[in-house]
Amino acid sequence: MLLVKTFLGQDQQTKWRLWGWYQGYPECCIEHFVANAGKGLWADYIQKFNNKLPKLYGSGFVCCPDCLENKTAEQLTSEIAKHRHSQLDFPQMLDYDVEVEDLVEKYNNLFAFLHNDVWDTYEY
Repeated sequence: MLLVKTFLGQDQQTKWRLWGWYQGYPECCIEHFVANAGKGLWADYIQKFNNKLPKLYGSGFVCCPDCLENKTAEQLTSEIAKHRHSQLDFPQMLDYDVEVEDLVEKYNNLFAFLHNDVWDTYEY
């Protein structure tokens, strides 16, 4: 229970990063989202994203400007699928309330691994 509270007690940016990791989003896109969500011209950027990559509309994913300009929806879908930790295939939108339990379990396992000196003795 302590570890669940540890996850749930994180700041919003950390939760977004963990959620992006869980969904398999590229790190550059996660960082772009964390830095820009809800700020300034965010609505205009979202509209541009939806116009350029309509196949990803409604998935919950928002890519960074570099990926928007240089990758197709198919390339992004393939990349996300390779790194996805959810049981649901992309671009299916995840239900946070359903998926958060799995995310918390994965986070807790990683948290325990990193904070119990296991990292120092782990053999690659």
